[in-house]
Amino acid sequence: MKGYLLKSIKWYQAIIIGVLSGIIPPMLQLTSIKWGHIAIGLFILFFMYNIWADNRKKKK
Repeated sequence: MKGYLLKSIKWYQAIIIGVLSGIIPPMLQLTSIKWGHIAIGLFILFFMYNIWADNRKKKK
């Protein structure tokens, strides 16, 4: 799992996660939601996307 995790996340995805977690809360004024919840949600979203994209590559 650890090796797969390091291979599946690319540098630009880490930047996108950082930018989104910095922009989304002030736009929506989410004061009740902590930064950690948003970061964990985005991390899970990108992790699931990487698994889906990897499965598509293997089928081709």
